Amino acid sequence: MSNGRTVILGIGGGAGKVIRCMAANKGASWLEFAHIDTDAVDLENVPGVTCLSAGSDWAKGRSCGGDPLLGEKAVGANIRELKALVADTEMVIVVGCLGRGVASGGIQIVSRLVREEELLAFFFVTMPFSYEGNGRREIAESALRNLRENSDIVVAVQNDLLFTTIAADTRANEAFAMADQVLADGVQGIAELVRCHGMMSVDFASLRALLKNREAHCSFGIGHASGANKTVEVIDDLFKSRMLGDHDFLARSDVVVASLIGGTDLSIGDMNQCLSMLGNQLDPATCSYIGANVVPEKGDELQLTIVSVHYKQKPALVPASEPAPSPAKPKRGRKGKAKVATDEKQFDLPFVEEMVSLGIFGNVPPTIVKGENLDVPTFQRQGVVLDLDD
Repeated sequence: MSNGRTVILGIGGGAGKVIRCMAANKGASWLEFAHIDTDAVDLENVPGVTCLSAGSDWAKGRSCGGDPLLGEKAVGANIRELKALVADTEMVIVVGCLGRGVASGGIQIVSRLVREEELLAFFFVTMPFSYEGNGRREIAESALRNLRENSDIVVAVQNDLLFTTIAADTRANEAFAMADQVLADGVQGIAELVRCHGMMSVDFASLRALLKNREAHCSFGIGHASGANKTVEVIDDLFKSRMLGDHDFLARSDVVVASLIGGTDLSIGDMNQCLSMLGNQLDPATCSYIGANVVPEKGDELQLTIVSVHYKQKPALVPASEPAPSPAKPKRGRKGKAKVATDEKQFDLPFVEEMVSLGIFGNVPPTIVKGENLDVPTFQRQGVVLDLDD
């Protein structure tokens, strides 16, 4: 995984500001940035970013006028360049401000592309302010519905909530810059999971299998802290983020993806204390994917980024008390040979805890919480039948 590429792709003018914010950060120099838009002005003078002029043959460097159909057509015209951009990537993170033409339409092209290429992709999108009117809101909500149908992880951030974290007397230009920075920090926090192989790494194959073809709603939160008590304060700051939701909302998560990054002074004690406090907020049945990494540019600062995933439909469980169906007896022909009934239904065999090898936990006392052995994977404790079809 150390050689894996991570591409951050911004679609449309609003996302371009977040991309520029990230590209200016020395701590993000290992990432690859790209920005696609029809508006030539938004693509000018962006060092460190691969810029793609969407539909340049007919858009002629002008905007789509808020039309998502034109946005989809424009981005679709660059499908070859996009395919080459995301080839051989470990992760793709796509940023878009829904409600406008290029982002709302073009992001559908990208979502289908990453699904066809079977790539791990996070989509960070913002929703319009309430004062922007019903028209733009309807465009954004339609785009979000379509995006969720084709994507595994979609984090939708309400602009109204995003700006509640900023003081009301902040100058307007500074407020928008601060909002861009919040999104940039969150995107980088998730991207850092790719580089966590040296400390606490994330099993991306398992994460992709867990989220594949599952309609889910995701929320996002980020906490910052520094100083002697930063391990406690970073958790407190995380829950001040109204984008994440309250403690109960996080506790009810089906999946939590977390990224902890700190400077070179990050100790194992700080890491254990912080992540233990986070774990205490989660239900034992929550599947957690947690990575930790050192980023020297962070200095004394500790940053904790969370993506909380809630399935729209829970996995189907196999009742523990219901015995497995008995196989049908083979029919006998005239010569006594067994005939195989080709129309009989083949049942999936559920994994059971008694058949599980506990690996390195086999010779140590089990971790029992509320009557459950947490050394056994969650899907096996709950009797979830895995779909093993390729």
